[in-house]
Amino acid sequence: MWDGDLVEEAVTVCRESYALRLNPGTSGNLSFRRGNSIMISGSGLSLGFIDEKGFVDGAIAWDLSFAPVRPSTEYALHEAIYRVVPACGAILHFHGPWILQAGVRERPRRWVPRVAPPEFGQTAPDGWLPRVPFLPPGSNELAEAVAEAVGDGSMGAILCRHGGVALGRSPREALFRAEAMESAAHLDYFARLAGSHDERSGAQ
Repeated sequence: MWDGDLVEEAVTVCRESYALRLNPGTSGNLSFRRGNSIMISGSGLSLGFIDEKGFVDGAIAWDLSFAPVRPSTEYALHEAIYRVVPACGAILHFHGPWILQAGVRERPRRWVPRVAPPEFGQTAPDGWLPRVPFLPPGSNELAEAVAEAVGDGSMGAILCRHGGVALGRSPREALFRAEAMESAAHLDYFARLAGSHDERSGAQ
């Protein structure tokens, strides 16, 4: 894939994540590898209206006070994940309403949805995702905790009271996995609601 095609794909994925309500407003960020660099969406930008100029080399931009676009404040999170998952080519950090709901509670640390779409298995091969306790957004502590959580082979994680991260070989694959996570969280919420209702009513 040529660099231009990769950037175009990243822009399209960002806009689709916004349209799917995975990243409303100016929330969320997307990164992808380009050679030895990590390109990441800029801070404070709406992914729904981003263009190719909205991506910067995170390592360089932090060192340039005059950079026209500052990298996302979650750059450390992305960099830490790439460090422990060499095969990862892109990361989508998203804030969909259902994945946020799944992260309201910090325990159990393994999130196992009662029901999930078939494609969820590509993100969670063992049927569960790590749930990372709340840590300050943008902090090195959060970055290292998430990197440790996905180091076991999971291609995604829930960040308590913060959202989720989905990993992929490409921006498009990262988006597909984010969608699977959001869908699983949506289905799980209603499955648990139905289960609680059955328990209260004594249904058999």
